[in-house]
Amino acid sequence: MIISFGVAGVWFVLFLVSFLRDQRLLRNGVYLVLTLLFAGLGVVFALEKVSESAAKVLVVAVIVCIPLSIAVLAEFLIANGVVMRLRALQVQPEGRLHRRARRRTPRQPGATVAGQPTGSRPRRV
Repeated sequence: MIISFGVAGVWFVLFLVSFLRDQRLLRNGVYLVLTLLFAGLGVVFALEKVSESAAKVLVVAVIVCIPLSIAVLAEFLIANGVVMRLRALQVQPEGRLHRRARRRTPRQPGATVAGQPTGSRPRRV
């Protein structure tokens, strides 16, 4: 039991150090999942010493929640993909063009906006 909490503590320290360096890394999520996994094992072992039947109920509940969480994650990923695709097309879910897309007008080479060149000419270095 103590070993599980110790291992969870090590993974949590690694998570904190990595998270403080760069929040966008995938390994932060891996460290956090390992922290929660070992902390959960420690909780199950501690609960087993108090009440064996309660520990069995907790393990069954976790096992039942795994497929449900996978299904929910899949639905959220699909919804996120649809939203990203709509944003890439600059169309809102209601079918309207995004307001930035409506204001954009195609510029022709050499055209000016408010008397200023549009930047279509090569720059001198």
